[in-house]
Amino acid sequence: MVVLTAAVLCQAWLKFYSYQDDAFIFFRYAENALNGAGLVFNPGERVEGFSSPLWLLVLVLAGAAGFSPLHAAGIFGTLATLAVVLLSIRDARRCGPPGPLSFLAPVGLVLFFPFLAWSVSGMETSLFTALVWGALSGHRIARTEARRPGRDVGFCLAGALLTRPEAVLLVLALLADEVVAARSAGSEPGKREGLLGWATRLSWLLPAVLAGVALLAGRLLYYGALLPNTFYAKLGGDAAHAGLGLRYLGGFVIAAPLIAPAALLLVPRFARRVPGGVAALVLVVLWSCNLVWLGGDHFPYHRFLVPLVPLLFALGATGLHEAWSRLAPHIEQGRRAVLGGSLLLACLALVGLAAPDPAPGRAQHGFDWTLASARVGQRLAAALPPSTLVALPHIGAVGYYSRLPVLDLLGLVDRDLARRPRRGGPLRGFNEIGHECFDIAWSLARQPAVIVPSRTYGSRPFTDLSELRPDFPAEAQLFEVLGRRSDYRLINVPIGDGAIWAVFFRRDLDEGLLTAPGPASFPR
Repeated sequence: MVVLTAAVLCQAWLKFYSYQDDAFIFFRYAENALNGAGLVFNPGERVEGFSSPLWLLVLVLAGAAGFSPLHAAGIFGTLATLAVVLLSIRDARRCGPPGPLSFLAPVGLVLFFPFLAWSVSGMETSLFTALVWGALSGHRIARTEARRPGRDVGFCLAGALLTRPEAVLLVLALLADEVVAARSAGSEPGKREGLLGWATRLSWLLPAVLAGVALLAGRLLYYGALLPNTFYAKLGGDAAHAGLGLRYLGGFVIAAPLIAPAALLLVPRFARRVPGGVAALVLVVLWSCNLVWLGGDHFPYHRFLVPLVPLLFALGATGLHEAWSRLAPHIEQGRRAVLGGSLLLACLALVGLAAPDPAPGRAQHGFDWTLASARVGQRLAAALPPSTLVALPHIGAVGYYSRLPVLDLLGLVDRDLARRPRRGGPLRGFNEIGHECFDIAWSLARQPAVIVPSRTYGSRPFTDLSELRPDFPAEAQLFEVLGRRSDYRLINVPIGDGAIWAVFFRRDLDEGLLTAPGPASFPR
C-alpha cells in the first residue's frame, strides 16, 4: 500500500499543473463566486456552463479558505486519486480473488496512464471516479457479506450525482441489482415485502434522492433550467455520433487489456458469483450506450471511461482467477507457480505498455497549448480595457487569465447559442465532439473587439489568413466568414519567449494596444 501511495504522489508531483483547458472554466466560475459576482462565467449572465457542481463547490470552498483554485484542483485531484487506489486495495482484500491476483487491480490502476493523467488535470474526473468507485465497492462488499448496502454507499452515490450527470446510470444499475436480489430471495417488488419493506430495503438511497432533488431545485431557482447549458451545447444522438462512440469504446478496450476477462460477466453463472455482478453488468451496458449516443469525447486518454476503470480492473482480476482456476488442474504441479507468476507479470506489463504516457517529463502546465493560451490571456488583460468583449472558441485558459467578458463561439456559456439550430454540418471526427454548436455569423453580429482562434501561435508572424489552419469546423467557418469581411484585421500579439499569437482585431480599434511588447511572466 505504501508503494502504491508513493507512486501516485510521485506522478502527481511530476505533472502538477498539467491542466486541461476546460479546467480553467471551473477556475473562472470559482473566482467570480469568491469575488461576489455569483456562480457565473461572465458577470451578469447566469448560465451553467460547467460540468460538475460539486467540483466547483470544492474549489469555491478552498478559495474561501485562502487557497487558489488552481492549487486546490491539483491537491484535491491527487487526494481523490489516492482514495481510489485505497478503495481498490480494500475491495481487493474483501471481494477480490485469492492469492497474488487479488492485488492485480490496484497495481494495474497505478500503472494505467489514463487514470493517472486525469488526477491532476484540474477537472472533476478523479473526484467522480472516487465517488463512483466508493459506491460500487461499498455495494460489492455488502453483497459479499450478505447484508444491505450501508450509508457509505448512499453518501458516495449522492456525491456522484452532484459531480456528474452520468451518476444517474449508477443509480439505475444498483436498483436493478436490488430487484434481482429480491427476486432471488423470493420477494416481488410491491407484493410480498410491501411498500414499507421496499422503503426499508432502499433506505440507503435516501442521501442520493435528497441530493438529486436539491440539485434540480437549486439549478432551477438559480439558472432557470433543470438541465445545465452544457447538455444543450453537447447533444449527440445521430448515426455519426454512434460511429465515433463505438470507435471510442474500441480504443479503450485496446488501451486497457486487463478489462478483457471481465467479459465473463456475460456468462450468467459467473455473473451470479461475482459480488454485485448484476449492478456491474447493467452499469457497463448503460454507460456504453450513453457514450455511443454522445459519440465519445474529444479529449484523449478515455476521460469518460476512467470512472469505470477500478470496477473493470477488479472484474478483470476476478475473471483471470476464474480462467486460471479452470486451467491450473491441467498443469503439472511444479510448473503452476512459474506459469502463474509469469501470467501476473505479463498482465501488469500489458497495462503499463498498452496506454503509456506519451509525454513524460513535461514542464508545468503540461500542454504547450494551455501555457500559450494562458499567456495570451494574460497579455489581453494587461493591454485591453476591462469591458472589452473577446470571442473565443476555447474559453478556458484565455478566458481565465484575461478576466474580460467572453463571447463563447461554441455555446458552453451562451444560453441562446446552445439552443439554436446547429449549422455545423455532418460530424467527421473526435475533435468535433462537443464543438458542434456554433453559428459564426450570429456570434459576430455582437461585434467582439478581439477574436482569438485556437492554435494560431508560433515563432514567426502570420501575414495572411490563408496561413491559418482551422482546428475544427467552427474555426474553418470562422476563417471563411472573416475572409469576406473588412471590419477585422489579422495582427500578431507577442506572448513572451519570442512567441506570437495571431488574433483578429476590429479595425476601428487601435491595434497598438496588443502589438506593443508587454510583460511575459509565467501565468499564476
